[in-house]
Amino acid sequence: AALLPEVGALKGVTQSPPHRYDVFDHTLHAVDELVKIQARGYADVANGEFVHELQAHMAQMISAERTRGLLLRLCALLHDIGKPGTRSVEASGRIRFLEHEPRGAEMCDGLMRRLRFSKDEIGLAMRTVAHHLRPALLASESHLSNRAVYRFFRDAGDAGVDVCVLMLADQRARANEDQDA
Repeated sequence: AALLPEVGALKGVTQSPPHRYDVFDHTLHAVDELVKIQARGYADVANGEFVHELQAHMAQMISAERTRGLLLRLCALLHDIGKPGTRSVEASGRIRFLEHEPRGAEMCDGLMRRLRFSKDEIGLAMRTVAHHLRPALLASESHLSNRAVYRFFRDAGDAGVDVCVLMLADQRARANEDQDA
């Protein structure tokens, strides 16, 4: 909490089903799922079709010290930091976090500047956090158009692949919450 108060603020922030855990515990599960994906060399992403490409992509150095893969772990830790400030409860009791993605991206900017990350790292993290829900929304479409995919990659820019891997870890964390029941 002293180093990353934005992450500490996630403790006790409840969510609606399918989540069983608060935002903090869900976030830790998402980080754990990403670490598992990375430990398996990305072999379980896209049924292993792009293992070598993903490994090369995630091995790219973003700064003199950090690779994309390492920065993605930080993004997993920060992906929901916008939730406490955007939490609302509907009359039905459903909990919503409208616009938590752009809010989280803004918070990433301040947090990473404070910790002296490079401009490139901050930009990549902001794009990753800002778009982390889009792949799941696209996947839920009954008909996914090429245009929608193009718009996603246009908007996410060089973070598009990173966003997709983060979404997979996030979805697996949610699925594991169901299994823990």
